[in-house]
Amino acid sequence: MAKGQFLDDTFEKVVEMGQTTAKNTGKQVVQTFSPIIILENALGQGQSSQPAKEKIDEKNNTPLDLNKLKEKYNKQDTVKVEGLQRRLFHFVKEGEEKAIQEDRNEKMRKKHQEMSETREKKEGIEKKRRMSSGELPHGRERRSIFSTKKVAKREQVEVRPASGKQ
Repeated sequence: MAKGQFLDDTFEKVVEMGQTTAKNTGKQVVQTFSPIIILENALGQGQSSQPAKEKIDEKNNTPLDLNKLKEKYNKQDTVKVEGLQRRLFHFVKEGEEKAIQEDRNEKMRKKHQEMSETREKKEGIEKKRRMSSGELPHGRERRSIFSTKKVAKREQVEVRPASGKQ
């Protein structure tokens, strides 16, 4: 055998095998997936004289019970609906609790604000009373004999730094 002979032979064998399998499966696909045959089987009309139930038994398939399927789907739907109802209920309850909490917080904030305003008013009134009741003049002050005369302070000339020669 030549060097390249082995690879060429295997490649040709693979190609031939692929072609034959494609031909065989194409025939099987046409036989099994023919919509006309499926429709005839579903309606109970076959090409042969045997009834549809016998054909089903020959293929080892069980007949399709639509009532059971509907019941199972209804059960699944009810479970899903109940789950969604529970989620919606919790969602609504959370929203209500959140609204109640926000209302409480708003009331507390208003209460604190009113308390601080009343406190400020009381402090303002107290401050005014202290200012007004403060040092009232009682006429002339009596000076002691030993104190010096009070002289008005004179203002000194303003001195700016670095304002010397330029």
